[in-house]
Amino acid sequence: MNIVLDEIRLNIGVEANTLAAMSLPYVATESQLIDESYVGGFSDSFNIDASNIDIEQHISQLIAPLLQQISSEHAEFYLKRPIFWLMPEVTTTQPDVIERWLAQLQMDYPQLFKHAQSQIFPYGRAALPIALANLKGLVSKGITEVALIAVDSSIGDLSRCLAEDLLIHRDSEQGILPSEGAALALISIKPEGLTVEFSQQSLAVETQRYQAVESLFKEAKSHLAERHIAKLYAPGNGEPRLLQDWLGGYIHLAGCIDQNSEIVQTAYYTGELGGVTGLYNLIHIYHSYRRGRTKGAVVQLELSQSLHHGLAIYSWTGNGQHG
Repeated sequence: MNIVLDEIRLNIGVEANTLAAMSLPYVATESQLIDESYVGGFSDSFNIDASNIDIEQHISQLIAPLLQQISSEHAEFYLKRPIFWLMPEVTTTQPDVIERWLAQLQMDYPQLFKHAQSQIFPYGRAALPIALANLKGLVSKGITEVALIAVDSSIGDLSRCLAEDLLIHRDSEQGILPSEGAALALISIKPEGLTVEFSQQSLAVETQRYQAVESLFKEAKSHLAERHIAKLYAPGNGEPRLLQDWLGGYIHLAGCIDQNSEIVQTAYYTGELGGVTGLYNLIHIYHSYRRGRTKGAVVQLELSQSLHHGLAIYSWTGNGQHG
């Protein structure tokens, strides 16, 4: 399956400008704890009272700039494209979060929910690889265009991160940089472009995440058949456990990884984007190929906070003059 990104729009905490946000890991940035321009008012003290924020309206407002900035050519993209919504992972502690978010979004943007083939992917960081697997199913039914919209915010998770001392602060060199944002990608199936060679998901509770990663890496190596991995987009947001869970299984890519392989962890530049992470990384991978920064196979591993995990493998077909 070859895909082309017809248009993208990004609105993330550290950078609301689409082109600048897309290039974050490629530009030199000054060391900083919290950018005061973060949407939602994140501050370096993390003294945010989430109870004073209408989170549903706040999430809806993150979507608005994407629709305002879309080109006139694609202004009514929702008329013929199913929309895949990439959302935070549903958890036992907050089982109704997605339902409340969707109710607000349907109220504010009813046009985005009318296509019969639209789907919801409440799988957090792993939503993107899972959505790609489902897209292949739609392609077999004749669907050749789709829109992906991702939205998430760290606001609702700040209390947990504070309680577990996971946030970066002035006295720590390691920790999570909270963020939030939304991303929109209009995708078409074409004869050439970004080739989605492989996409797979795994279900495992947090305590068994290592085993899930091990299984995904083994499947990736089997698919690659000793081909070299140019880049591995790996989880990493400053939380030690998230790093440990994939680093321990890294050995299973032996034979495909060498000293020239690059590890890319975009969350260190963007902050923790949650359910937006996977789509942001896909956009980053796509434009890295187009700009000639990547040649060869790329592996994208995404691990959600608790249950859903996914992996995708990409390569490039054609001259890249798309999107």
